[in-house]
Amino acid sequence: ADWFVQRHFMQNVVFLLRKRMGAASDLTKADRHEALLIAALLETVTAIMDAKRETVDVVLNNETVLTLFVREPEAVAEAEVDPVVLAASLEGLLVILRTALDDSSDVDKVDAVVLRLKYFVPVFKILGGMKFAGIYRVSQTRHHQNTCSAKDIPIPTLANCTDEHVLRLFRAIVNIVALFCSQHLLGSSHSAKSVGERLDDQQREMVLIRLLEAPDDALKLSVMNTLTMVNLGQIDDEEMGWIVNLLVEKKSIGMGRRSETLALVAEFLTKLCEDRGVKGQVFRKSF
Repeated sequence: ADWFVQRHFMQNVVFLLRKRMGAASDLTKADRHEALLIAALLETVTAIMDAKRETVDVVLNNETVLTLFVREPEAVAEAEVDPVVLAASLEGLLVILRTALDDSSDVDKVDAVVLRLKYFVPVFKILGGMKFAGIYRVSQTRHHQNTCSAKDIPIPTLANCTDEHVLRLFRAIVNIVALFCSQHLLGSSHSAKSVGERLDDQQREMVLIRLLEAPDDALKLSVMNTLTMVNLGQIDDEEMGWIVNLLVEKKSIGMGRRSETLALVAEFLTKLCEDRGVKGQVFRKSF
């Protein structure tokens, strides 16, 4: 009975979500309250999936429902999207992928979701890259009622970015990146490897390290957790030197949840030190 009620409730939420997203084909032009409602509906479906494994199967077996979560990530390449809706979409996709990975029988379904994330590289570029300014301006004009015209809004450095919607989006993106670094996903999806390689081509490790400047404890932890999962073979010698030096120099790492963050820094450096391959030899010789 409990499962029947949850499934029925989810179907009603999905119906409303489809109706709202269908009416708002371009969320950057939609009313702010409409965007927040759509984000809340996505969050509701995500919460249901996170609480009940069987509901994820409903999404995995329904291309239309899955499309509700991938629409905004796919739109990033061509347009400036709403950061609140994009974050809610990515958080839902993370639950879908993690849950499907826990069931080895869902390998094909995992691959199907990963294929829908083939445009993830433009999303990754939001992390302080060329897409960051646009996302920041959308958040400021829409969710913070900044009265300046978009082009006149100054873009902060990562160290001075305190926009909670942008920081939440950063965390969601980094958590997806971490999944594409996990051997569990790489071993379960033929498509995940190619996505991971494209992220590596975007200087993934350097981008992640720069995020440690942002004033957000949870983001710092997500970044360091992701770095500990990176295959050392994907880090060239120049990147390794750059990363180690930055980790040592970053005073901001010790702020906030100091012990948790520093523990992950220590884990990453230990991983380099104990590596028996070429990377370990270079690290021990150079540092």
